Amino acid sequence: MEHPFWLQVALIWWLLPCARQDWRDRRVMNLLTVPPFLTALPLAYWLGGADRLGLAVLVLVCVWLMWREGLLGAADAKVATVLAATLPASLTLGLGVLWLWLVLGRISRWMRPGSWPWSGIPGVTGLYCGVVVMACLN
Repeated sequence: MEHPFWLQVALIWWLLPCARQDWRDRRVMNLLTVPPFLTALPLAYWLGGADRLGLAVLVLVCVWLMWREGLLGAADAKVATVLAATLPASLTLGLGVLWLWLVLGRISRWMRPGSWPWSGIPGVTGLYCGVVVMACLN
């Protein structure tokens, strides 16, 4: 299914301040993430019917479990749910970027101990990269 151009532009502009804040502080204000998160499931149904809604709910449950175990941040979980609801392919690309960062970090730490500069991987920033790559591919 072809995604509306306005949706990609809206996601890029919404995620830009989120990604910047996540990159710098490893935190994203709830003001930026909660409103889109609250509209994610109705938007999923509107954009893709029951299949898209099912995917968004599945991602929501998975990221909630991961958040509860401390494996990812709340903003990462909210953004992943919104992307699953709106542009699932960009979620896949964003997760690919995050895995690439993780692999590069492990290689960096293996080659030069203490060289990994971050306390964690900025999840929202990686997911933002997925949206930008998706827009470039379209």
